[in-house]
Amino acid sequence: MRRGLFYAAKVSLGILILGGVAVFAANVAMRVGTTLEFHDVRAQHRPSDQWLVDRNGVVLESIRTGKTGRSLDWVRLEQVSPVLVKTLLSAEDRRFYQHWGVDLRALVAAGVQSVKRVAQVFTGETSSHTRGASTITMQLVKSLGGRPSGASAPELLVWKLNQMASALALEIKWSKAEILEAYLNRVSYRGEIQGISAASRGLFGKAPSALGDTESAILVALIRSPNAEARQVGRRACGLLRVDRCAEAQDLVDRNLDKPLKLVRERNLVPVVSSKFVLSNAGGWGKARLDRKRSEIPTTLDIRIQRLAVEKMREQLLELKNQNVGDAAVLVLETRTGKPLAYVANGGSGYSTAVQIDGVLARRQLGSTIKPFIYAEAFENNLITTTTLLMDSPENIAVGSGQVYQPRNYDHQFRGAVGAAEALASSLNVPAVRTLDLVGERRVTNRLKRLGFEKLLDDDMYGPSLALGTVDASLWELANGYRHLSLYSRPEMGEEGPAEIYSEMTKRRIFESLSVPENRRFTFGVRSVLQLPFPAAVKTGTSKDMRDNWCVGFTSEYTVAVWVGNFDGSPMWNVSGISGAAPLWRSLMLALHQERKPEDPRMEYQTPDRPLPKKSLVKIEYPVREMLIGLDPDIPKRSQKVPLRATGAGRGYAFFVNGRKFSEASRVSLWTPEKGRHRVELRGPKGEKVDEVSFVVR
Repeated sequence: MRRGLFYAAKVSLGILILGGVAVFAANVAMRVGTTLEFHDVRAQHRPSDQWLVDRNGVVLESIRTGKTGRSLDWVRLEQVSPVLVKTLLSAEDRRFYQHWGVDLRALVAAGVQSVKRVAQVFTGETSSHTRGASTITMQLVKSLGGRPSGASAPELLVWKLNQMASALALEIKWSKAEILEAYLNRVSYRGEIQGISAASRGLFGKAPSALGDTESAILVALIRSPNAEARQVGRRACGLLRVDRCAEAQDLVDRNLDKPLKLVRERNLVPVVSSKFVLSNAGGWGKARLDRKRSEIPTTLDIRIQRLAVEKMREQLLELKNQNVGDAAVLVLETRTGKPLAYVANGGSGYSTAVQIDGVLARRQLGSTIKPFIYAEAFENNLITTTTLLMDSPENIAVGSGQVYQPRNYDHQFRGAVGAAEALASSLNVPAVRTLDLVGERRVTNRLKRLGFEKLLDDDMYGPSLALGTVDASLWELANGYRHLSLYSRPEMGEEGPAEIYSEMTKRRIFESLSVPENRRFTFGVRSVLQLPFPAAVKTGTSKDMRDNWCVGFTSEYTVAVWVGNFDGSPMWNVSGISGAAPLWRSLMLALHQERKPEDPRMEYQTPDRPLPKKSLVKIEYPVREMLIGLDPDIPKRSQKVPLRATGAGRGYAFFVNGRKFSEASRVSLWTPEKGRHRVELRGPKGEKVDEVSFVVR
């Protein structure tokens, strides 16, 4: 009878086991069909931190875009140090390449240990050594599917069985290399760190491929207890190394585990990383988008120039600290393309009053930096040339309601008749206002819009003060506007193709005006901080009440724009264009052109595809062809003169006005203008015509 019962029990147990195996096998089969492919898991990976890189791929800064965990790019198995892989398998899954996702020997050993621990409760013995039965494949399944929280013991048992079934299914569908690669990219480490790449870079500042045996032992030790105390991590790492390496491991743990992660946004080189910053600095030029599948955000910046701009800015801010200057911004563009090479929104932590403000995009009054656009409009419409005489004298301009506008110069002095180039470079106010009146405000504002200036008011809202810079604009808009004044600039590609904003002649006249030191003599003197050992066009500006100070200029290679002031709008103390922004502009220009020799001809008025035609040795310099000369009704007619000037004309050369000889051409002659069209000829010693120009007097 007993034998029958025992036999029946064995049969029942066998049937139960076989049934359980059958159910488990069916579970595995079902999970094989529903298990994700390896490439799907890899494609779904999203890095939490994205690296801002320069044009050569060098890391500039980081920006966090993921809210849960800190992870970087997915790394391939061959990009991970073999030492780490060997240490990992030795500690976590010695028979990884022998089992099929479930290590039966480890399960039996773990069961025996569990029985021993229960027995120790009754005997009072203790044991600190435990061994888990969870394989790397099972741990990967856990990271992919999660573990139920608050579950009862039976529910956890069912979950464990399902985990084992999923591990077997994964082993059927994936290769061992794919399982190991996915595990390394998803394993959790200290704090929020996820994946071997973030752990390696965050704790040791190294790529996973560069990990040594000590670092590998520490990272593997953290897998079992990611947030353990440093002493515990050190002891576990010691168990994975030779005894003579224990002190080294503990020292490395102590030095790295308690300090902030290196993935934090330190903002040393790029104080502000905004969506506008990314779009304005990415190669797509307005078409770029923040791709969260990649950990790198490409820009056109150059880390060398970016670092240079940051360092020079901070030096200048320290110099101006006692003059109530708390903030600055710098933008360096590649003159030909307009691509940013340096974009410094503020001085950064410890050097700025508000590190979250983007000073490159903040809008401020432009002051006298607007003047080149006024004169460029007059040049573009052949209303004046660089040698046209403009009156710098007291002016009363009616602005409505019985009010009178009286423009004055910075030094409250007037200099009479001044050439347009000198008036612009010396930043004289009255000639600028008169030039604006000549071209009209609408022409200027329309051109500014074409240059990319946004949020401009209606032209009739500015009035004559437009010539003195009452326009609000950003450093970004100003720098790009100046770049278009360079002969070396190239138009951006738009929907309708490239379009030049200014003619070549206008660009030449602007450069001639703003690059010659003698033209600045009335206000800045011939020798000033604006003078460089190589040709460069430059203009300064200061807004009302000393709130904003600007300096912007360009060479064939670089366009550099600088703003100095305070983000809260408070005025600076005794800071002008020469003492505020200009020294920073000068130091940047000198550093950027270290290899430029003073006699370097690269800034001549020519382009590789359109060289300047050779100049005639003898020609009429002034007046120029088809220029328009306006008579001033407030000046007596006999006091208004047009200079006749020739280049290379020696003895025997003469000026002829409207067919009649007027004077010798070896010196400047003053001709009293009459309304109408006129013709000036330059004739040689034998009466031959050398040059001829026609112009109009109104």
